[in-house]
Amino acid sequence: VMRPSMPPEMEELLNSALNRVEMLEQELATSKKVLFSR
Repeated sequence: VMRPSMPPEMEELLNSALNRVEMLEQELATSKKVLFSR
C-alpha cells in the first residue's frame, strides 16, 4: 500500500517531534532511576 507522499517540511517536523519524545523518555527513565535508587 502506497502512502501519500508527504511534503519534506512535514516529514522534518515529524522527525524532530519523534526525536524530542525519545529524549523526554530517556530523561524520564534517568530521573526514575535517581528517584528509586535512594
